[in-house]
Amino acid sequence: MSDYIIWGSYPGQNYITFDGITLFSSWGINQEFGRVNPALVKNVEVYKGGYQVPYGDRIGGVVMMEGREGNRQRQEADLQLTNQMASGYVNVPLFQQKASLQLAARSTFAQTWQPFSDLQNTQVGDVFTKSNYRDVNVKLSADLSPRDRLVFSFLGSGDFYAATFDRRRRDTNSDNSVQLVTSSQVGSSLRYTRTWGKGGLTQVLASQSRYLPTRTLSAFFLEGEMRADRFQTQWSNTIDEQRVSVTHTLPSRGGHQLSAEVGFIGQASKVDTETPGRVRERPDQFEGRVSGYLLDAIQIMPGWSLDLGLKADVVPRRDTVFLQPRLTTTYSLSDQWRFNAAWGYYNQFLALTPYTDAVGNQTEVWRVADGAPIQPQFAEHRVVGVSWYAPALQVTVEGFHKRFSSLGQFQERNSDRPEFAPGRGRAR
Repeated sequence: MSDYIIWGSYPGQNYITFDGITLFSSWGINQEFGRVNPALVKNVEVYKGGYQVPYGDRIGGVVMMEGREGNRQRQEADLQLTNQMASGYVNVPLFQQKASLQLAARSTFAQTWQPFSDLQNTQVGDVFTKSNYRDVNVKLSADLSPRDRLVFSFLGSGDFYAATFDRRRRDTNSDNSVQLVTSSQVGSSLRYTRTWGKGGLTQVLASQSRYLPTRTLSAFFLEGEMRADRFQTQWSNTIDEQRVSVTHTLPSRGGHQLSAEVGFIGQASKVDTETPGRVRERPDQFEGRVSGYLLDAIQIMPGWSLDLGLKADVVPRRDTVFLQPRLTTTYSLSDQWRFNAAWGYYNQFLALTPYTDAVGNQTEVWRVADGAPIQPQFAEHRVVGVSWYAPALQVTVEGFHKRFSSLGQFQERNSDRPEFAPGRGRAR
């Protein structure tokens, strides 16, 4: 599992999105290709820590990617070929130039690698690897009226990596082992935006995302044409997420700009493992919660702003409310110097947890923090910084302190259930 490291965050603690679609994996298996086609990316926002309530659903950093709007005046097409990949992009104006449809796709050529042979004088071995990556992106942007916009975005990607080791003796017998790793990331979002006459803004967003990695390792013995399995282990981790939210921002008045959001988030996870001597299929874990926030952006005086935010997550199944107050401020000491500070609480209800199986294989699995035994992760952020501006130059120095709790890891031992060890963390 590849992940960004943002100010000491642990794997799975950074919230990564594209057009409101949650990405549980931002890279392919070989970490050579990002799961978002760069032909569709318009801009990227990164929040390292101490960010306000509208951003993120994790306790680490935030990476928000926004797709291009598309050209509504004329058609566009692009085709690129390299020795690794073929990629294409098409833009089509629709509905009398009131909308645009963008299509983008990539596919690698099958990569095969044979690194060595001639292990010893008494035996010969060959190693073959094969990998492939493919993705597709679709985006429709339309103006329903001068004040109403609708945007639909879809992305899907899949890849696999296979490695085969074939050790042949001088007779007709041989030992073989095969490892197959696959992953798929699929998601979509629908966003409706309404601009009101007096400057207010309302946004309705619905999104879904699904990520499924799998791994199979098998070893078998061939005697002539007869095959006997010696060992096989299989593992998969399914994670699903659905979101719907309504956000409204009031026009600025009296130095205050108020915004509020309310929505529902449903998350489900499942881990299936099959190892020698045991087969375990864990039931789906699902947790739904109501999430919302209030934010007041205050302009205290020219050059001094203060943002007060409060986020709340309500878990009906547990009858529990998680409150997350946050504060950020910026003060301009002069035209060249600016001071900033931030403090806040953050909760995360979906964790990427280290997992060690019965035969020592180590991996990381997405698990819903349903309280049995994984609790929602918690973090406190403290940030302070100062910036100096000059023509064509900016210098910033920031210090941060983050403390994490409700971390943990799983380990399978001789018991029927894996053991969970809780832990805490700190970054500064």
